[in-house]
This record gives sequence, C-alpha cells and structure tokens, in this order.
Amino acid sequence: SEVHAQLGELYSLKKDAKAARAAFERALMLDPTSIVALSGVTNLDLREQNGEAARRRVDAAVTASPQNANLLMLAARVY
Repeated sequence: SEVHAQLGELYSLKKDAKAARAAFERALMLDPTSIVALSGVTNLDLREQNGEAARRRVDAAVTASPQNANLLMLAARVY
C-alpha cells in the first residue's frame, strides 16, 4: 500500500489529480490505516473545494483510532 501512496504523492506533485486520487484510494483499500494515503486524498479533497469529503474521511479515521497523534494532526489541518 505504501508504494501506491508514494505513487499518489508523485502524481500529486505532477499535478495529475485523477491519477493521484486513484493511487491514494488504492493504497487505502490495501491499508485503511495509511496516514500517507489518507493525507494525500484529503489534500486532494481540499484542493477541489470538497471540505465535507475531507472531514468525513478524517472523522472516520479518528473514530477508528482516536489516540493516533498523526490522525489528530491531520484532523486539525482539515478543520
């Protein structure tokens, strides 16, 4: 899954949002706890002015793992 997350970051840097989203979502399918993939897809949501989707993703992750400091930092950025 981390390979897909890294691929998503590469596509994101190349401004290919569609390919980046596909890579991040594939990474999350393989590992739903991937902070890199969640952060990447959340950043894409925010860039596309879809804050509601970003909040839903982060809220679900925080609910599943409320003590994860990385998730809490991501939630702070989203809100």
